[in-house]
Amino acid sequence: MGFEEFDMGNDNKYTSKNMRYKGREGETDRLSFVWFEGTVDGSPDLETAPKFIGAQRLYHPEVGYVIDDGPEFNKISVATGGRPSKLAVATVVVQWPTDRNGQIEKSRLSKGDFSVLPWIFSKDKYQSLKKTHSKFHFGAHDISVDCSDGQYQKMTFTPERDNLLSLFLKKNPEMAEKVLAQTQEVINGIRRSIAQELTLDEFKERLGRGESKPDSFEGMNVSESDITDVMDDILG
Repeated sequence: MGFEEFDMGNDNKYTSKNMRYKGREGETDRLSFVWFEGTVDGSPDLETAPKFIGAQRLYHPEVGYVIDDGPEFNKISVATGGRPSKLAVATVVVQWPTDRNGQIEKSRLSKGDFSVLPWIFSKDKYQSLKKTHSKFHFGAHDISVDCSDGQYQKMTFTPERDNLLSLFLKKNPEMAEKVLAQTQEVINGIRRSIAQELTLDEFKERLGRGESKPDSFEGMNVSESDITDVMDDILG
């Protein structure tokens, strides 16, 4: 599975902190991965591996998620009631319309009722997805996500026998075009969906004011320097 970082420019369309995929406790969702080689050009190559990006981020209740850009960030966060930094991994998925048991609701699907969303998760979930992908390629198979705990996003993944995005690309280009148009907007803002990039002085200033502004930033430059465990595994 590809795990990479790249500069998507300064497009500011995607800023809503609420528009992200999250599992619904006691329910099953069906997802297609949609970010592949060629997706940004409107022609995803589903024979390649899905793309992912990652960054070390910390969480502080007064500021929100912030990129860990050095040891001082982590030190200050923990000392003032924040959490230490952890690796966050992100990709883009299509959430198809289903009932609570994960069965496709055809009437909703025919009306284009689907959501293209960034999905942000931990290293453990990434490793679980990687294992599933090694046996059931995500360009050929969707996954069903069963969520047993909504607060902590505890999930199990089950591969589906087919891939709805692939079917639409082959049999319903109009629907596929709508999916890819939404995907482009999400990709353009996926860095900002992970965390804010602040200087150390800006981070201290936010803590001093006690204001939470998790989406007031532009042009993230996510560092790979601390993402050793997963990056060595995937890129090495």
